[in-house]
Amino acid sequence: MFLLYPASGSCNDVSSLFLNDIPQENERVIIPQKAAMYSAVLPGLGQVYNRKYWKLPIVYGGFAALTYWTVFNHDNYIRYQTALELRTDGNPHSVDEFAGDPRFTEQVLTDYMDFYRRGRDRAIIWTAGFYALTILDAVVDAYLYDFDVSEDLSLRVSPFYMNHHPSGGDAFKGSVSVGLRCSIKF
Repeated sequence: MFLLYPASGSCNDVSSLFLNDIPQENERVIIPQKAAMYSAVLPGLGQVYNRKYWKLPIVYGGFAALTYWTVFNHDNYIRYQTALELRTDGNPHSVDEFAGDPRFTEQVLTDYMDFYRRGRDRAIIWTAGFYALTILDAVVDAYLYDFDVSEDLSLRVSPFYMNHHPSGGDAFKGSVSVGLRCSIKF
């Protein structure tokens, strides 16, 4: 077995080349799959895992609003459905809450019932979409957790020219190429 060490340097320098990718004791490793699982189990838990606590009011506020919208539409759907059932059951002694109001015909009650049913179903679909969005947000945040956003991001544009060597094997022998060089430092 042969071990190769650089001529100038110590064993610590070589080991540091391989140990730089290992997280230090106080450094936290964020795993995107774990963030997705946490967010799927309990909405907002993936955001807590990613240490994005400021997103919790948005997550729970969104779920509260969507739950309110679902319950409101469901309650009104049941209200108009009950009124329609009482009106069409054939029992002269059953009276619905809209009895005596000429604006609420059977067709109007059916239209209101369908309107609120569609609203309830739409709210359930929006809630499922919002749930998926919270999971996606947790995963994206986990992937971008170590993204460098330092002040040392810069773009440098400079003129560029290149002399093609006369003995080179390219088609531009002896010519000069001119252009712009863009360098991104991050």
